[in-house]
Formats: sequence, structure tokens, C-alpha cells
Amino acid sequence: MSLTARVLVGLVAGLVIGVIISLTQHPASLAAVSVVEPIGALWVNAIRMTVIPLVVSLLVTGVASTSARSAGSIGGRALAFFVVLVAGSALLAAVACWRLSRRRRSCHLGRLTARPLQLCGKPRLLRRWNCPHSGSGSST
Repeated sequence: MSLTARVLVGLVAGLVIGVIISLTQHPASLAAVSVVEPIGALWVNAIRMTVIPLVVSLLVTGVASTSARSAGSIGGRALAFFVVLVAGSALLAAVACWRLSRRRRSCHLGRLTARPLQLCGKPRLLRRWNCPHSGSGSST
């Protein structure tokens, strides 16, 4: 059996065993999990400590080995890609919030709440006036 197949079998076996232990809630299996859990945490931390410096050093050497013109071109494309992704995700969040809030008149995003701003029946942009519907006194 190849290394890839063994890794995939190990991942699937670990997933199945974890689901079975989670569903049974047997005290002996939960005790075994509490014994093995620190070993898993050490393993994940060791991988983080190894992989992150390798990736950073690979990026630094890759950028250092390119010419200034190609590095600028790659940087420009990366920046444009980043801006497009951020704009797309913001647009997607705005559309999803709008669609979800059509019935409730608000959209809860974790601790943030987005509400349409209406003061005394008239929509305003970024202004609060002395109004029974706005929180505190007037501010701009």
C-alpha cells in the first residue's frame, strides 16, 4: 500500500473512531481521549512550528531571487486579487444580510447588528437627531 493510501486510511479511521467515541460517551473511552489529547496538541503545535517558518523562508527566498520588475508585477497582481476578493466577500455579505433581514428588519452578524437607519420616519445618512427613535441626543 502506498504512503498516500495509508495516510488516507489513517485519517478515515481516526474520523470514524472519533465519531464513535463521541456518540457512545462511554467513560473509559472519554478517559482514553483525555490521555491522548495532549499528544495531539503537541503534534499540531510541532507542525505549526515547522511549517510556518518553512513557508516564510520560501516566500522570502522566492521574492529575493526574482528581478524587481517581475516582483512588482507579481505584487501588483496579488494586490489586485486581494482587493477583488475583499470586495466580492463584502458584496456577498451585504447581499446575504439584505436577503436575510427582509423579514426581521435587522441582520445579526455575531455581536454586530446591521439595521436600516431611519430617524423619525426619514432615512438619513450617518446622522442622529433628537428623535424618540434614536438612542441618545443629537450628534453628527
